[in-house]
Amino acid sequence: MRFIPTQVHGVLDYLTAGVLIAAPSMLGFRKHGMQTWLPIALGVGTIGYSLLTDYELGVFKIIPMPMHLALGQWSAACRLAVAVRVRRGGFGAAPRSRAL
Repeated sequence: MRFIPTQVHGVLDYLTAGVLIAAPSMLGFRKHGMQTWLPIALGVGTIGYSLLTDYELGVFKIIPMPMHLALGQWSAACRLAVAVRVRRGGFGAAPRSRAL
């Protein structure tokens, strides 16, 4: 079942990658830790697997669309995990303990 056409999906992939790459500098991150390099790495990875995907905006057409969708879900899970971790105290800080 398709929710959006693959051509629209491709455009969204490349836009998302651009936002991920630009986000650390747009948000003024000065540290060179995970908050800076992870979005850039995920953006570059998104461009990489999008270029390799067998759809209208793919260049090399090696990866089938189901694999592309799985990689996209993995990337989204990484972004969510980082957001949760940062919200709980950031990287490099000891996690807060919670009373039961």
